[in-house]
Amino acid sequence: MLALINQARSAAGLPALTLTQGLEASSSAHNLLMASGCGLSHQCPGEPPAGDRETAAGVDCRLNILSSTFTHIGIAVYRDSSGTV
Repeated sequence: MLALINQARSAAGLPALTLTQGLEASSSAHNLLMASGCGLSHQCPGEPPAGDRETAAGVDCRLNILSSTFTHIGIAVYRDSSGTV
């Protein structure tokens, strides 16, 4: 996924993004919440907005992946016990 995102950024004349632990931790925690019953959603009931979750994970702001000021990304993939993504 990171390679595809960075290909899109390169095509737009932007530098590649690098992975950051804070965003990965925020993404992973949200994946677990979705898997526990929320379903596929950017914000589950009772959960803070994505920007607030990332700030709590130590990330200063959330911007579009094609932003010229965006430098880091977090990617998390969740597989259940049967291997389903």
